[in-house]
Amino acid sequence: LTYYFRVLRGGTVLTEGTDYEILNNQASAAGTHEITIQGKGNYQGTATHTWEILPYALSDQLSYSYINKVYDGTTAFSCPENFSLDFVENTANRGVRNPRLGASSSAETIRLPADALTVGDITFDSPAAGDRTASVTVTLNTNNFVFEDGSKTRTFQLRNSSYVWIDKATVAAPAAAELTVYNGLAKTYEIALPALPELESPKAYGETTYTVKNVDLGSYYTDGARVEKGKLILPILKNDVTSTGKIGTVTVTVTTTNYTDITLTVNVTAANKIVPTVDKVSASAITYGDALSKSEISGKMKDPATGEEVAGTFAWENGDR
Repeated sequence: LTYYFRVLRGGTVLTEGTDYEILNNQASAAGTHEITIQGKGNYQGTATHTWEILPYALSDQLSYSYINKVYDGTTAFSCPENFSLDFVENTANRGVRNPRLGASSSAETIRLPADALTVGDITFDSPAAGDRTASVTVTLNTNNFVFEDGSKTRTFQLRNSSYVWIDKATVAAPAAAELTVYNGLAKTYEIALPALPELESPKAYGETTYTVKNVDLGSYYTDGARVEKGKLILPILKNDVTSTGKIGTVTVTVTTTNYTDITLTVNVTAANKIVPTVDKVSASAITYGDALSKSEISGKMKDPATGEEVAGTFAWENGDR
C-alpha cells in the first residue's frame, strides 16, 4: 500500500520532488508505519509521521471441503491433505471496513496461505451416522487479518447437510439359521434369528428395527410372519405332502442407525412327521380311588426308522378319572 498526503509550509502546498521527497511511504503489512519527509531545494530538514494499515476483517461465513467419514463410533474427523477452509467476503464491509476485492458484485472467496491460520481439530456433534454439525476452532497466525469481532480465534459451527455428514458403516451378515417344519402339521414355529455381529467399542448399532422382507415357502405359507424379541414367528400351513428337503427361505431386514441394512436369512426344510414307537414305558402305582393323573409315567419313545430316541412327555388321557 502507498500512503498519499499533502505537505504544506505556512499554508503553501509544497511540490513533491521539488520541495521535498518521501523516504518511506509504502508498506504491505497491517500495523503502524512511519514515513519520513526530507526537505529539498529551498526547504531543509525532516519530518516524521505515522500512518496505519488496519487488518482485513474476515466474515463468519466459511466455504469448506466435505466433512465426511464412515461411522466409527467417534466424533473425531481427520482432515485429508486436500481439505480446504476459505472465507466468504462480507460485501457489506466493502469500502467501509475492508477494501473492495475485484470488480464483481458477488462475494469473493478468500483463501489464506497455509501458514496464516491454524485449523484445529474438527469434531462432530454426535458419533451417529446421518447429517451432522461439526465444530472447528480457527486461529489466525498473521496480523493482516482478524475476524469481524476483532478476535484472532473463533470456533465455528458447520451445519451444511450437503457437506457435513457421517456415512453408515457396513457389517457382514451372519450365517443363516436353519428351521425344520413338518409335513401334514399346521403349526406356528418360533426360531431365534441369527445374532448381529459383535462390534468393537465404541461402535454401536443404534436404534434397531426388524422387518420380515420376504417369505418364499410355496404352499406351506400364506401370511402372518413377524419378528418378536429377536425371534421369527412363522405360521406354517398343514401341507399333506411327503416330499422332504429345503422348501425355501425367509429373509428379515435389520435397519439400524449406524449400519447399512443387514439381511438375516432362515433356511426352511420340510420333513415328514415321526410316528414314534414305545421303547420302554412304566407308570407309578396309585391307591384305589385316586385320580389316574397321580400315576407318573416314565419311559422312552424311539424313531422306528433310525432307532433314535424321540424327546417328549407322557400324559394320561382322561387323567382326572
